[in-house]
Amino acid sequence: MLETILWIVHNATTLLFGVLVSAAVLDVRMERANVLWLLGFSAVSGAAFALVNAWAGELVARQLYPLVVHAPLAVFLAWRFRRRVSLCVFAVLVAYLCCQVSNWVGLLSLWASGSMCVYYGVRVVVTVTVLVVLLRTLASMGGWILEKSGASLALFAMLPAVYYVFDYVTNVYASLPNSGPKVVSEFTAFVLCLFYLVFLFSYFKQYEERSAAEKLNWMLETELAQASREVEAQRRSVREIRVLRHDMRHYLQGISLLVGQGDEKGAQERIAEVIGFIDQTVVRHWSANDVVNMALSTWSERAEATGVRFEAEATVPRELPVPEADVFAIMSNALENAVRAASEAGEGNGVVEVSLRESGERLLLSVGNTFGEAPELVDGVPVPARRVDDAGVEHGLGVQSMRRAAERLGGNLLCSVEDSYFWLRVVL
Repeated sequence: MLETILWIVHNATTLLFGVLVSAAVLDVRMERANVLWLLGFSAVSGAAFALVNAWAGELVARQLYPLVVHAPLAVFLAWRFRRRVSLCVFAVLVAYLCCQVSNWVGLLSLWASGSMCVYYGVRVVVTVTVLVVLLRTLASMGGWILEKSGASLALFAMLPAVYYVFDYVTNVYASLPNSGPKVVSEFTAFVLCLFYLVFLFSYFKQYEERSAAEKLNWMLETELAQASREVEAQRRSVREIRVLRHDMRHYLQGISLLVGQGDEKGAQERIAEVIGFIDQTVVRHWSANDVVNMALSTWSERAEATGVRFEAEATVPRELPVPEADVFAIMSNALENAVRAASEAGEGNGVVEVSLRESGERLLLSVGNTFGEAPELVDGVPVPARRVDDAGVEHGLGVQSMRRAAERLGGNLLCSVEDSYFWLRVVL
């Protein structure tokens, strides 16, 4: 009786392990709604496995496990969380490989004790422990795998895929003879799993460091370009001021003449004309922080070039409470998406509204824009729509990257569609 109960608990925890780890690889946030969806799928899959087991026996149920659980799980993740099918298959393969840790430790306990109750009990404990560790680790890693191209993903998936096929061929669909205990023959797979996990985490660490360096380099290059533009703007302002100073006497004489003739309306128009000339000599600074000015200036110019009305208000100090490189990256991604979407809203309808302020040592960024077609939101962010630019580089995951950056800084990101505006709000 105890062995049967432990067998059921073991299969249930293993199923939950595979579902939750697969979702974590795909950067699915473990929020209440998402967890309920994942638990619901686990319950349906568990019931299907139990029915097959009761109808045809445990051996057939294990042989049909890929069709009963793995394939539906990949389809479910692709449908519910709008991930590419290839990514979902990769996530399921990685989760299956990670099960080998529990498998080998359980076999070791069975070899030492000779008790199936001990085997199932140890597997349950190890499965839950590894699940907690992986969920925390994968959450810190973020969804960097989502940004990989198909070719890169194929390289990452090669080892889990080979292990998956090998394990089913040798241990499920056929039982090949071996000269020693099963705990010995499975040790290689156990080491392989550990090696793969260490490789993924090490790769991510290097990837994160490289991304930080690229982000800083990108900011410096943009800063240099913006500095050149500002120098040219200052020169243009100086030239315009010289012209205005030369012509000011004539303007004032003309205004004086109009006032003397009692032409108040003409004088007012002349004064407004002078004020307009003066406004043109002003080089705009959005805030006290240079990085914020750089991002707003860059994208206000690009918005103007595409016929998009750009309105911004930034009340932040010279020293920001979070790293400037992250602020610049998030603002640039947000403004790029906003300007591009607003440019598709139709002639005269493109608008981008930006607000950035500090509150309680936090930065509050709000970016709103009109659009041509309303985006579909899943898990609080738009569904990724991959596109290829003129250089052949894929885009479409900027919002996910911004959300991960915000969460890494202890903040959050939320998107919404309100009337004719798409709003992106970030707390840093």
